Amino acid sequence: LERPVAAGFTPTRSSSFVMLVKVALPEGEVNVPVEPNSTPGHLKENLKYSLRVPPKHIRLHCGGRELDDIKPLSGEPNNVEDGATIVATADTTAAPEEKREVRAPPKPTVIKKDIEPMKKKPKKETVRPPCAPEDVSKKQTLAETGKTWTPIGVEGKSYKRSMVWLRAECVDEKKTFPDEADDLWCFALGDPLTAPAWTEVAKQMEIGEQALFTIRMAPLDFDPEGICPTGQSKTWKVELVNVAEVEDILGDYTRLIHIEKPGEKELAEDLDRVKVHWRMRRWMCEGAPCVASSRERMAILPGYGIVAIEDTNAPPVSVSVGEGTQEPIELAAQRVGAGGIAHLYIKTETLKDGRPKGPMIVDVEMHSLDPCRGPGTEGWQGWTSIVTERGMGDRWLDKADDQRKGLETFDTLRKTTAQEADAVKQVVDEVHHCANNASRRYRRLI
Repeated sequence: LERPVAAGFTPTRSSSFVMLVKVALPEGEVNVPVEPNSTPGHLKENLKYSLRVPPKHIRLHCGGRELDDIKPLSGEPNNVEDGATIVATADTTAAPEEKREVRAPPKPTVIKKDIEPMKKKPKKETVRPPCAPEDVSKKQTLAETGKTWTPIGVEGKSYKRSMVWLRAECVDEKKTFPDEADDLWCFALGDPLTAPAWTEVAKQMEIGEQALFTIRMAPLDFDPEGICPTGQSKTWKVELVNVAEVEDILGDYTRLIHIEKPGEKELAEDLDRVKVHWRMRRWMCEGAPCVASSRERMAILPGYGIVAIEDTNAPPVSVSVGEGTQEPIELAAQRVGAGGIAHLYIKTETLKDGRPKGPMIVDVEMHSLDPCRGPGTEGWQGWTSIVTERGMGDRWLDKADDQRKGLETFDTLRKTTAQEADAVKQVVDEVHHCANNASRRYRRLI
């Protein structure tokens, strides 16, 4: 009779024959073809379905001895022969496995580059309307917490402001802001580019409170940046989730920075090299989708296809503080030490170069700081640092020279018109910027 062949086994000239062993189970015996070089561990993987216990709780005995899981069946010390009987039993004395809570991995953040700033309807009123006390009325408190707070920097020029995070529902239109239930929208109290009604709403609430408000349309229907909700409803359900003090760098609401985590004491100075993770999100009342990230990777996701996502395992990127190539990121990186987290809130006309259009939230996580500030300072590595600084200065100088040559060629071929004046000025400014960076790098060598 022809000997049966084990499943998945293809005989070759060099392969050994297949053994037929008898496995004794509680329900009876069964003949099983096995390869001599296979191990008892492989056999347990198939027996776990019959015995209904994990493989590590199965015991295999042959000839009165327990088989070694990692040694071949036909070799020492198992010495199982063709036709042998292997007794399989379940070890009921083993302690049951502790049930571990299995958490689903977090969903990757999809980078939605195609999301543009929300287009707002043109308003006849271009001046921020006033808001009288009777324009905003709290009708009912739905949930109170007793956590009071005091607004700061609401009027006039100030370098400290109160920023609030809220959820709101336009009751009559049944529309919520933001769209996602676990998201929030935020603004700084007194911001001249936001509806004054929302400042009055926040001032009347406690942290964590939910309340119903009646708001007149005049102080509500003003939103040139798309930061605060507007609607035709007079009744709003509002929840004040959080309040924090933020720094207004210029005192005009155009550059607000929120320090979530300060990190180490040492801060980056001019031309220091730092390693960071950064993300740019739309600053909108409808939500804050990610539109750019240093962790960007391409992936295939069900329901999306090939999309850009954030890879949580991506390494940090290097940024030279003060060179002006990524101004929003550099500005936030100067405010926190290693291990710190900062969020920069900028308007449409602020730091426009090298970033998506519209109001933006720039999240920066500081990974490490390289405080190399010239000869005699900590981190200066002698000749190695000289070569590095010289190379960076040369690259900036070459870039300035290329821009200058292009500008001279343009001037030689044609006369600059009024329509082209702005473009020419932009190139001139770029030449000056590159040359200035080169000069600063060279001066560090002295």
